[in-house]
Amino acid sequence: MKIAILITNRSSYNKVKTIIRYFREDTDIEVHLVLGGSMRLYKYGNASADMYWDFPGIATHDIALAVEGDGLEKMSLTVGLGIIEATTILKELTPDAVLVIADRFEVLAMATAASYVNIPLIHLQGGEKTGSIDDKVRNAVTQLSDIHFPATKAAEKRIHKMKPDDHSNVYCFGCPSMDLLCDNEHIGNKDSKKGRYTTTDKLPRYLNNLLKLRGTGDRVNVCSYNYVIVLYHADTKDDNFLHNLKEFSEAIRRIEISKIVFWNNIDPGGEAIAKMWRMEVSRHRDFPIQFIRHIDPADFGALLLKSKGIIGNSSTGIREASFLGVPAVNIGNRQKGREHGKNVISVDCDAGSIVNAVERQFSVDGYPASSLYGDGMAGIKIGEKINELFK
Repeated sequence: MKIAILITNRSSYNKVKTIIRYFREDTDIEVHLVLGGSMRLYKYGNASADMYWDFPGIATHDIALAVEGDGLEKMSLTVGLGIIEATTILKELTPDAVLVIADRFEVLAMATAASYVNIPLIHLQGGEKTGSIDDKVRNAVTQLSDIHFPATKAAEKRIHKMKPDDHSNVYCFGCPSMDLLCDNEHIGNKDSKKGRYTTTDKLPRYLNNLLKLRGTGDRVNVCSYNYVIVLYHADTKDDNFLHNLKEFSEAIRRIEISKIVFWNNIDPGGEAIAKMWRMEVSRHRDFPIQFIRHIDPADFGALLLKSKGIIGNSSTGIREASFLGVPAVNIGNRQKGREHGKNVISVDCDAGSIVNAVERQFSVDGYPASSLYGDGMAGIKIGEKINELFK
């Protein structure tokens, strides 16, 4: 069997890494990775470098899925041109199946192309609900898909409602990103009393040495345990985005704790966020901000685990943070409606509300780890099921 897997950004790669590992080590499945979006772009961390390190010699194919610009039209232009690119690649590859992930707008191009040439389409993480344009994209891809791997039971039920005549090919095994969080040798099992993951004494020093080699700005001292993770993306359906960005910026200025900021994704509005961060660098002189484009997901999990918490509007605060029991402050409507654990406080994009939520949430010494998004074995289970279905 030959399978083509579309990977458009670092988050998408995290969601299929353990699936690819299973295919390569335990099956005869021939894996071809189709790389587009921000995967090849240095500006967004060039996550493809990690992929080649993880899987030497793996077959890859480039697809043009990154129309430049900060306007909303770049998304439809990307999809339109991407359908042509995807159709050409699929004609050359002739895979037995195509696997796509989640709800990025780039995914629509491959999903449409595969469907029209009658190649079975496998979709990871359909059925979820959020407050942005991603809902429409995710549901459209679900309708085009033949096999579904939702991350939660509630998402599984939504897929059943969307496709009432096709319940047999829906399998809920969790989110494979969770598999990677404990892939760091310095992270152990869950403490039976606290329900949180344990770490070795060497982990803070390991992370400190890692951060010395990564990113720009002032170096954050991980050994102090007095830092937060910040991940903030544009919301393309937010008419007040620029105003809200000012509120977010004001809140960041008032939160006097060291910050490790991971770069935003390729969505429209990203340039405005980058400009905001450049302005913050010039203003923050009293405590450090360190900017990082990308690090290995296992190392990111360790960094998240030792932090005070995570601030922003990324699904990382919902998924990975809940799995590890890390406090999260979720801002605005980008993740509105997404299932989350007790570790999450959601607030409007108002500076005062954000600051108050951070003070309240980060005074908590962590939360019990949640299995809402899986048990850390999703990749193997998904890989086994795909192998079974296509034998």
